[in-house]
Amino acid sequence: MKQAWLLCGLLLACESASDVDDASGGGGGTLAAQTGGGGGADAEGGGAGGGGCRALAAWTEVVSAGYGDDYAADGWHTNWLEAGAASVESAAGNGDYFGYEVWLDTTAPSLPLTGAVGGAYATCTHCALVYEDCTTTDCARYYLGQSGQATLTAFTAGDAGSVAVTLRDVTFVEWDFEQDVAVPGGGCLTLAAQTLAGAW
Repeated sequence: MKQAWLLCGLLLACESASDVDDASGGGGGTLAAQTGGGGGADAEGGGAGGGGCRALAAWTEVVSAGYGDDYAADGWHTNWLEAGAASVESAAGNGDYFGYEVWLDTTAPSLPLTGAVGGAYATCTHCALVYEDCTTTDCARYYLGQSGQATLTAFTAGDAGSVAVTLRDVTFVEWDFEQDVAVPGGGCLTLAAQTLAGAW
């Protein structure tokens, strides 16, 4: 099964062959600053609840990025990046984080590469994630993008490189990553547009 690279980097210190830029900090995108009610999610389809999703502001700074080759033997190559409103490694504590992972069966994709955001974490190609109210050991809520579009403009399968992506009209649904399903009655978030790039 896939590793959630953002979750690994923040909380679990998962083993990875990636070289990662661990610059700390980050701005924007904090969920606490957003307004709106918490909508529901369709437990079976993973779709967003109607009308009550919180709107996110775009994150403005990438705090880490990398290449994961843990699944290269199975023919899969991933780039990932993380943006955050605060560093969970600081004594200040909680932060909210955005993550993007792209999973490809090639080391040299034709760019730009545009595709849909959505599906279960185990099967998504363009995986958009949000982690809310995180400490050094856990996050209060986890979300997975279930609709929207991603355009990948940089990808590197190697120890030094970069990744860049633009996401549009993404709806995130509160997600149970252990079962890889939407949380029944869970919340939802929307992100109108987000462009991020990271290097390692």
